[in-house]
Amino acid sequence: MIVRISYPFGGNVSHKKDLVATLRDLLERKIPIKGVIDQEITPTWIDDIAHSLDYLMHHFSIDTFHIIGSESLNAYGLIQKIGDASNLDTSFVGKTTFKEFYSGKASRPQHARMKSKKNSFHTMHSLTDVLKMK
Repeated sequence: MIVRISYPFGGNVSHKKDLVATLRDLLERKIPIKGVIDQEITPTWIDDIAHSLDYLMHHFSIDTFHIIGSESLNAYGLIQKIGDASNLDTSFVGKTTFKEFYSGKASRPQHARMKSKKNSFHTMHSLTDVLKMK
């Protein structure tokens, strides 16, 4: 069995922040950041991953499963949603392009939006859903 996930967030691990926690921290400290506007990512809530893995462990199948959140968005949109949900100022957040942001860095796919695949057993939450819960 192969299980693929994308940008997990929402865990309470003190020694390493996930993407959402890192971005919220940067917003709280008003550190200027730029969000990529022409690449989409799909954040996946760690609780959804855990529930899905529990199910899969009890219903083993030799297959590939994509356990992916239900909402894809660009990094700029992600930062804005985190700021809105946390009542944080985002006026200092800039925009950048994929080419500009990843210049000189390891190659990454620009158009690789992931979607949940073969997941008929657990309804995945969106980033928006999870931010409203907190």
